[in-house]
Amino acid sequence: MSRRSHRLPGRRPGSTRIGRYVLAAMAVVVTAYLAVVAVQDPPGPGRDSELKVSQPIPLHRKIAERPPTLIRAPLEPIFPEHVSDPAHPEARPYEEALPHEVYEGDAVDLPPPPPAPYLPTDKPEVPSVPMAEEPSAVALLASAPRRGGRRAEMPPPRPAPVDPVFQEPLPLDPPPGARAAPPPRQEASRTPPGTGLAAPRPQIAVVIDDLGIDRGRTERAIALPGPLTTAFLTYADDLPEQTAAARAAGHELIVHVPMQPRNDRLDPGPKVLRGDLAPEEIRARLDWGLGRFAGYVGINNHMGSRFTSDPEGMAVVMADLKARGLYFLDSRTTRATVGPQAARRAGVPFVSRNVFLDNTNQPERVARQLARVEKLARRSGRAVAIGHPRDVTLDLLETWLPSLAGKGFDLVPVSRLTKSMN
Repeated sequence: MSRRSHRLPGRRPGSTRIGRYVLAAMAVVVTAYLAVVAVQDPPGPGRDSELKVSQPIPLHRKIAERPPTLIRAPLEPIFPEHVSDPAHPEARPYEEALPHEVYEGDAVDLPPPPPAPYLPTDKPEVPSVPMAEEPSAVALLASAPRRGGRRAEMPPPRPAPVDPVFQEPLPLDPPPGARAAPPPRQEASRTPPGTGLAAPRPQIAVVIDDLGIDRGRTERAIALPGPLTTAFLTYADDLPEQTAAARAAGHELIVHVPMQPRNDRLDPGPKVLRGDLAPEEIRARLDWGLGRFAGYVGINNHMGSRFTSDPEGMAVVMADLKARGLYFLDSRTTRATVGPQAARRAGVPFVSRNVFLDNTNQPERVARQLARVEKLARRSGRAVAIGHPRDVTLDLLETWLPSLAGKGFDLVPVSRLTKSMN
């Protein structure tokens, strides 16, 4: 029997050998891919054991499966620059897309205006006092002694009493053809009429969010002239040490609490407050975040465009803040926020953000936002600005903050601007 007769029907010469080559190539590719994945992100305890040898495990990796990751679509979040600490290159906090408009606040958000001075509408009645009857001029003349057979002359009449308010001389009209003299120049007075007190200078509060993860830029923010309001993320490491440094520098501390954004692809971090959680779980997560460090006087939301628009979830948060005596800074990541209403209903002091400084990481844009802060503060008497630990923002704040006093502004912590609802 010939060699050709042993071939199976329908199979071409060499097909078996080619199939083996293809399978071998595929096996090599899969093996190489698995090796690369194992090196970059070894699963489970293998990665933890490797990190224990080379570096400490970041807190957020202990709590969550993965840290926040960069997502550019559909809304590009705001990132600080790359973390300067090489031990944690993957730990980068970020923000959801921030509103560009300036929020000037409504009537309930603004502090109450100073009381108007009391100005009586009618002249108060003065009780009449009976006066002693004086002799008339005719009687005085008749009784006056005669001199040389002639009667004494009548004394001149007494001038009628005039109210001092009408004694200011009236301006005279200039003669025809003469140019009228300009009125005297009066300097603008900063004293409210009728109070006798100097008018307060416009107040500006500057908040730096997302602190604690990037240690290098956190230290730069703490070194800025203050007082600033420093908002530390709950899942950062070494929070007692970092927040103690901020307090020692004269800054105010608040807790930057992760809250659910509308974009589900964004990761606000571990222990995030979500609207679909039971009230007990919301309180438990908030209690965990508020137990991360001490010395704070309030909280504000990290992201939170969805959660801050949920009345039921925000009511749970406000009840807890009321019991702890803390204030709420609404970052206003959405126009639909119910933060002020929930705070007012629970009796929690609150204030709202007016301007985001670094929606765009460009020096001219940040400088423009700083100018808007000044303009708003002059118009309404106060302004709350929020920035992030980014190089452009920190560079401009280093020169802008020291200039505020010379421009007539007072730099204050946010607690000075909160509206007490007690």
